[in-house]
This record gives sequence, C-alpha cells and structure tokens, in this order.
Amino acid sequence: MSSALSSTATRISTGKLPQTSQDEGRRYMQGHVIGRGGLGTVYAGWDLELNRRVAMKRIRSTQSSMPCKPMELRKEARTLASLSHPNLPAVHDYTTDPMGDVMVMEFVEGRTVDTIVRYEPMALDPFLAFAKQCLSALGSIHTASLIHNDVKPENILVWEDPAGNTQVKLLDMGCARSTGTRDTSDIFLGSPPYVSPEVLMSQCCDERSDIYSLGLVFYYALSARDAFEGKDSQSIARMRLHSPAPPLAALRPDLPASILRWIHSMIELDPARRPANTKDASAALDYALADIRKKQLFNTAASWCGIGVTFTTIIALALAFLIR
Repeated sequence: MSSALSSTATRISTGKLPQTSQDEGRRYMQGHVIGRGGLGTVYAGWDLELNRRVAMKRIRSTQSSMPCKPMELRKEARTLASLSHPNLPAVHDYTTDPMGDVMVMEFVEGRTVDTIVRYEPMALDPFLAFAKQCLSALGSIHTASLIHNDVKPENILVWEDPAGNTQVKLLDMGCARSTGTRDTSDIFLGSPPYVSPEVLMSQCCDERSDIYSLGLVFYYALSARDAFEGKDSQSIARMRLHSPAPPLAALRPDLPASILRWIHSMIELDPARRPANTKDASAALDYALADIRKKQLFNTAASWCGIGVTFTTIIALALAFLIR
C-alpha cells in the first residue's frame, strides 16, 4: 500500500478527514483492504458528503480480461439493493472514479466466522441466533429467484450489538446466479470446500445447493473443523461426492442430538433428502428446539418427582420412628 493510501486509511480509521478532498470533487476516500472475494476486493472508506464510514467494493483489475464474470459489479449492486434485508449489507451508492467502478455499502464492524471459530467453536445459544439469521438472509435471496452460490465462513460477518445480541451479515453476491441454472463457463464459481455436490458436477442448482453450503458452515462453526478434510481439493471433492459427512456428535457430544441431526439433514448428498428451502430448514430447526424444550421439561419434572418421593420417604420414616 502506498504511503498516501496508508495515510488515508489512518484518517478513515480515526475519523479525521483531509480538508482538500471535497475540493478535488471526490465523495469517497478509499482506505485499507478489509476483504477479498473470488473477483472483488473490499476496502474501508469514508463518505465525505455524509461523514460516515462505508465499505467500497471493486472488481480486481487482474480479472478484467476474463471472458465471463459471475455477476457484473453493477448488477450485483442493483440486486443487493433490491433485496433490502437486515442480514444483508445495505448498498448506499454505485459510482465511478479514477480507479474504476465501485459499489459503496454500509460498513459493519465485525468478524467473519472463520476468524471467530479459529479460537474456539461456537456455543449453542450464540449459534442458534447465528443460524436463524443466516437462514433469513438466504431466504431473502432465494425469494428473488437467486442462489448465493458462495456461502462460506469468510462471507458471513458476525458481531454483537450494544445489548449483547448476536448479529449477522451474509456478504458477497458476486457469484450469485438464477435458481435452476448451471454453470457452463470455464470459470469455477464459488469456493470448492463449501460448494454442493451438484455444483461440483455442473448440474442445475436450486435453493438446496445454498442450504448444503450453509450446513457445512454450521458444521464448521460448531466444531472448528471442516466436515470434509483431505490432502488436496480434489480428494475433498471426491469425498463430498461419494461419502456422508463424519458424525458431528463425535466432535461435539455436548450438543443436543436433535440439533446435530438437523445440521446433517442439510448436508445430505442427495438434494432431495435436504430441506427443500430455507422455510423448511427453519421449521426443522424449530422442531429440533421444541424437542430440546420437551426433554428439559421432562427432566425437570422427573427431578421434582424424585425430590417428592424422597421427601415422602423421610416423612414416613419419621412417623414410624415416633409411633415406636
């Protein structure tokens, strides 16, 4: 990064703006890199007009000669702007400056799932809040007859709001495509460790492809390990095409069985055995949670019954002793 850009990044992070920027006719100041995707790079930025932090996404110049792009940046911006969902980043602007086209989005201070899980797997309660919001974000995308096609830990941002509640943003629509289509280009879309078997086989994909990818993210979030591990991407791909994921219970025996079954239902090899859509996946999660509550109530009742029996026995023994 050049010294000028480093200086800009410092001013962005501290909120101190260069006084000459507005005179130069520039609305946005670009700072340091905060994320990289398959085709784009996202930078921290500052909106000089509204005096707020923003995120700025550009298509990497090294990709300009590619014969086909998954989704042009302008189309991605329009698609994302049309969705308007709290678990998707808001688009503020799309413009062109001397460095090229740029999509300007809300800036979110958070960490990606891979960064969080690097230290320890998610606990159950934060995971449940995380999972519900991921499903909600995907559902919004699917309602627009699109599949995200690149659901992975690096594309999910998590943070806590001032009240301590888990909040989620699903990022990067750059690989999105229409539901029911297949990739016919020479360019592989998505991230190999998390794409569905049908993507690997270049078959038509629908919502269940994203559900599979999200299931692998859930598996990773709760175990800090990928469901399929191998010496290289080809061996991992072969495992995903022919073998079920190893039981998550072996890595997290402390988790309720109903939650583990739910996650495994999302990563079935056969799409017909997965939840058909995010609505079905959410309903299955609710059913799993109801099963947990039912067992908790049963255990509580059994505990109280045990206390009652013990108390009754003590009273009976005390009366017997007094009678004697």
